[in-house]
Amino acid sequence: MEQFYEITPQSKRFAECMTYWNESDKQAEKVRTFMNNHNIPSPALWKGNILYIKKCPDMPDDNFMKKTVEDNGSVYYGIKKTSSLGKELKALGVCRAYKPFVPFFFEETILQAEVRLFSADGKVYCSVEHNLEKPLTCPEGFVEMKGSAFYEIMEGEEDA
Repeated sequence: MEQFYEITPQSKRFAECMTYWNESDKQAEKVRTFMNNHNIPSPALWKGNILYIKKCPDMPDDNFMKKTVEDNGSVYYGIKKTSSLGKELKALGVCRAYKPFVPFFFEETILQAEVRLFSADGKVYCSVEHNLEKPLTCPEGFVEMKGSAFYEIMEGEEDA
């Protein structure tokens, strides 16, 4: 069963979501600045609290963890927090912004779900596809909506 919602400013989850997007944008800008300063090719990846980057040949190995991550055929190296690069990231205030966990928005225990969470025109929307027998209880400050209206808004955002 899939359910669709607008999360209104009357919900505490609205501020949580908006804070995430604002903080995520700020952190992305800090990472871009760091990478530009060191001529590091993008993109960078977050795994947990560790920032992984493509290592430049002139960068000393003592800046990086031994464990690497592969993504789309590229190898990424985790920056050690105690290294010179790690200390620079800390000085810049770089940290990972965590996306709100939508299943926690509801009073029911949702063990498996497909979720969407996005903003459009200053409003916040989410959908939850779950395998519970009964519909989810609509949390305070949420407005349930039709799937067709949800997808129309989502497609408008993708086209923008």
